[in-house]
Amino acid sequence: MAQQIEIAERFPFLQQQDWGRMQTLRVSKLMESFSSDEQTAVAALLDQPYIPPAKSLEILQNLCEMSKEKRTQIFEQARSDDQYERTKALEAAALLPPSPDPGFLRLHDICKELRRAIEVCRNESFKVKMQAVAEGLERLFDEFEQHVDQERERFLAPVVQTPEPV
Repeated sequence: MAQQIEIAERFPFLQQQDWGRMQTLRVSKLMESFSSDEQTAVAALLDQPYIPPAKSLEILQNLCEMSKEKRTQIFEQARSDDQYERTKALEAAALLPPSPDPGFLRLHDICKELRRAIEVCRNESFKVKMQAVAEGLERLFDEFEQHVDQERERFLAPVVQTPEPV
């Protein structure tokens, strides 16, 4: 029990509820594979509102298997003042595809709303102008969607180191 308390004091995210003794010891073992600075970064990454212990252990295992460069990128992103960037870091550590850019989602909504406005518009001259704006926005949305797809593919590319042939 004393060992579990000492580990939880070193890594405050372990002080959240539901952490069992065996899970805490497993975290300690996984954390040994990181430098002191990386341990601090991992602890900060996982010290967020409720991440279940099983998911935290999975993230730790993922980070252990990633290249140092990829981990460094994730840790830098996790220190951002921007909540979206911090979320992207956690998603990358969990090997989840990144969430779409919030602007992309809003642009999608705007395109749908503009199409609805065009349907109910009674003034033909404004309806034509709105149609031109809608076409431009839809082209922008399509371009943005391609970017989002490329970003998703880049993040889904293998991030786990593969052993070199012997």
